[in-house]
Amino acid sequence: MRALLPFLMRVLGFGLFTAALYPMLMALFSIALPNAYTPNIRYPLNSYGHERSRMQDLEQHQPVDIVFIGSSHAYRGFDPRIWRQHGFTSFNLGSSAQSLLQTDLLVEADMPKLSPKLVIMEVHPNPFRADGIESAVDLIANRPIDMHTVGMALRLPNVLTWNALAYGLVRQAIGADERLAEARVRGKDAYIDGGFVERRSGNFDQTGSLKREPAEPMPMQWDAFERALGALREQGVEVILVEAPMTRWYYENGFSGHDAFAQRMAASGRYINMNGKVELSDSLHFFTKGHLNQAGVELFNEALIDTLERRGWLPEPRHR
Repeated sequence: MRALLPFLMRVLGFGLFTAALYPMLMALFSIALPNAYTPNIRYPLNSYGHERSRMQDLEQHQPVDIVFIGSSHAYRGFDPRIWRQHGFTSFNLGSSAQSLLQTDLLVEADMPKLSPKLVIMEVHPNPFRADGIESAVDLIANRPIDMHTVGMALRLPNVLTWNALAYGLVRQAIGADERLAEARVRGKDAYIDGGFVERRSGNFDQTGSLKREPAEPMPMQWDAFERALGALREQGVEVILVEAPMTRWYYENGFSGHDAFAQRMAASGRYINMNGKVELSDSLHFFTKGHLNQAGVELFNEALIDTLERRGWLPEPRHR
């Protein structure tokens, strides 16, 4: 054993040296080489979905009654302005392609700051089936990196996530992104205070065919879902699981085993599937197969608020 000690110390030293050198090499390659030569380094600053604006908004935000969380169906579906008209303050922590691994991160890291009475978690088969990489690099590039970020990356055995984390550590350490601003209006999207992204124009045009995907959750995502629910219960926060509307065409043809998915949601807590409960037209109220335009958002939010009020599931607002 005594003879092995020098060898083990050299291995440890090499590991520490490599860990320190790796982020700097990622930064050097990203700066010096064209994107075509660095396909394994993805760092989407100011990405689609206004994640940077949302995080900057969060830094200044006061506690709220309700937090919405989930994928793009959340940040494009729950409009804080409508909830404000009914007396509720709210914030939308949705993000692009957010899987349950990222929901777990945001619940642990950012939910305490908002101190909500209620969390409305948008649930849908796709985030439970996702590998989580797209959302991981989005959060790494547009949100302050902390121990929760590192924890998420360690759960994702993928080089894109680790490279983004290494590169992001260097960029944030030298303050490269501190003054990076994001336009509030980008293309047809407008960022609205409170985390929402508004899309007023656009109508869904059904073309092509759908490949039916399984709805059964992946074990990694299901474990993250249960951790997030457990963390919210420890924080004393009520949770409602809401399946937001998608086009009837997608809902009826996009998944196999959706009934079993709905049963798992219902067994996990208060669950409402809003598909079929709102008078929505695929061509008039959606701009993609799964995303509502603003006309659809307004109908959906009013219907959900009415449903929750009738069930007595909404909290007493902090300030009327």
